[in-house]
Amino acid sequence: WLPETEETEVLYALDQPYWGRGLATEAAQFSVNYGFETVGLVEIIGLVVPENIASARVLEKSGLRITGKAQYFGCELLRYMVSAADR
Repeated sequence: WLPETEETEVLYALDQPYWGRGLATEAAQFSVNYGFETVGLVEIIGLVVPENIASARVLEKSGLRITGKAQYFGCELLRYMVSAADR
């Protein structure tokens, strides 16, 4: 939950030895499904540093689509979003 924008963000972080194994994608997909099916969220966002292509791909595989650049936490990030209606 991002109190500044009242949005819910899917967030994941893995230590480098665990990269490239599909774990982030699996966790993000589960979290998005849980957010819609169990929690009843209307939309979920994801934020990515523009250079982090792998993280952007995780969000795309989880059903989120890019909405553009946006300011969060004092940084320009790529914002992705999926709504319950999109699924």
